[in-house]
Amino acid sequence: MLNSRTFKKIYRQLQEEEGYGPAIYAIRENMPNSLELFHYELKTESDIEVKNTLARTYNDLIQKQYPSILQMLLRKDFLSLEQIFGHLTAFIFDKVPFDVNQQLDTYTNQLIKRLNKKILENANPEEIIEEIHHKITQSLLIDNAFLGHYDFTEVAHQHIISQYSLGILVLIIAEKLDLPIYGLPFSDKLVLCYTENYCTHSELVTENDILYYIIIGEKDIIYTLEDLKLLALIQEETLELHNTLPKSTHKIIEGWLQHLSQGDFDAKTKYNLSSIYQQIFSLAEEF
Repeated sequence: MLNSRTFKKIYRQLQEEEGYGPAIYAIRENMPNSLELFHYELKTESDIEVKNTLARTYNDLIQKQYPSILQMLLRKDFLSLEQIFGHLTAFIFDKVPFDVNQQLDTYTNQLIKRLNKKILENANPEEIIEEIHHKITQSLLIDNAFLGHYDFTEVAHQHIISQYSLGILVLIIAEKLDLPIYGLPFSDKLVLCYTENYCTHSELVTENDILYYIIIGEKDIIYTLEDLKLLALIQEETLELHNTLPKSTHKIIEGWLQHLSQGDFDAKTKYNLSSIYQQIFSLAEEF
C-alpha cells in the first residue's frame, strides 16, 4: 500500500534517470493518493532546483488528465475542501496546479493571521462569527458580476471576490482551525452553518446541532433555524429539512461549479463552464 514512507522511494526515483519511468508509472497507478503524497514532498523540498524540476513533472501529470483526476478526488470518502478547490480553480482558469494550491494555502494562512487567537479559542460563537466577518469578509468587496471574481488567485490583487468563493475560503479556514462551520449550497449563494463544537463532519450534523446560519455579504446578520422557519412562513414556503442541513464537500464543490455554469456571463463562457461541469460531474450520482 502506498504511504508516505513508500512514496519517498518513488520521489527519489524521479530524480534518477533510470528510475524516472518506473516512478511515473507508480504515480499513475496510485492516483489520486500518489498526487497528494507528491504534493507534500514538493512542499517540504528544500532544494529549489529539484523542487522546480519535479513541480513541472507534477503539473504535467495532472494537466494531461485533469477531468479524470478531479473525478477520482471527488470519489474519496474524506475530501479536503482546500485540495479540491485548488485543483478545480487551476482547471477552470487554466493555471498551474502546484502554484494554485500553494497560493491557496498561503492566502488562507494570511487570512488566519488576521484573526484574534484568543477570540477563536475562548469566545462564544457570536463573537467568533463577528471576528471572521470584521477581519475577513468585510475586508473584501463582494461582486458576482465577473467570472474573474470567482478566481481566488486574483483576490490579492483586486480585493474583489464572489460570495460563493469567499464562502468556500471561510470554510477552508474553518477546516484549518477546527471551527465547527459547514456549508449549505444553494443555486445563488453558499450559506454557512455554525454548529455545536462536538460536530466534526458536515454529514453528521442534525437540526438540533445548528446554532446559526451565516450568509456571507449580509452585513453582520446571523440567523437561527427558527428565523429561517419564520421567513419561510412569511413567504408562504415550506422549509424542507434538506435545505437546513449542511452538505458534504462534494456537494459544495458541485454547487459552486453549477452556480458558475449558470452565471450571467457571455454565451461562450457559459458553454465552456457547462462543458467543464459535465466532464467532472457526469457521474455525480456515484459520489
